[in-house]
Order: sequence, then C-alpha cells, then structure tokens
Amino acid sequence: MKRLLICLTLLTTILAAGIFSAAYVRNTNARIQDLCAEIREQVISDTDPSSAITELCTCWQEHCKILSFLENFNSVTAISAEMSRLPALASADPADLIEQIDSISEQCRLLSQRHLPSLHSLL
Repeated sequence: MKRLLICLTLLTTILAAGIFSAAYVRNTNARIQDLCAEIREQVISDTDPSSAITELCTCWQEHCKILSFLENFNSVTAISAEMSRLPALASADPADLIEQIDSISEQCRLLSQRHLPSLHSLL
C-alpha cells in the first residue's frame, strides 16, 4: 500500500511538472511574440521602441534560464546573441531592426514548437 501511494505521488508530480512546463513554454512564447509584434509596430509607426526592446530582452533573459534546462545550449545561445544586438539596432536603420525582430520571433516560435510535442507526450 505504501509503494502504491509513493508511485501515485510520483506520477502526480511528474504530470503536474509536465503541465506546468507546457503552460510556461506556451505562455512565455506568446509574450515574446507579442513583444516582437509591438516592437515591429512601433518601428513602422516611427515611435521609440526602446522600452519594448528592454522588456523583450528582460523577458528572454528570464526565459533563457529555464530553457537552458530543457534545450540544447547552442539553440538558446544563438537566440541570446540575436537579442543582444537589439539595443544597438534600435537607433540604426528601421529595416534592420524589423528584420532582426522577425528573425528572433521566428526562432523563438520554432524553439517553442520543438518543446511542446515532447511536453505533451509526457502527459
């Protein structure tokens, strides 16, 4: 009886962690996509995207810490390198900033898509 209780507790913990991980990856990716779209709109409307860029970089830094446990370090580092270029591009050519934002958005979307099936299969 004690073993059954331990097994059920472990199974419940694993399922809860899987649900939490899937929700976290999905919600954070949605936030990153929203921030990328907001920056793109600000660049097109010729307003200063600095605060949105700072928020995106902060969001990515927090997300990056979690992703380091789930993902190959090289994938996370590549996106981090792209993110680090954003503040400098904010004052440069708007076309370059839009291209960079689109690239980051796509890379984050692909990274999220890569995780969700494995997290769902856990469930």
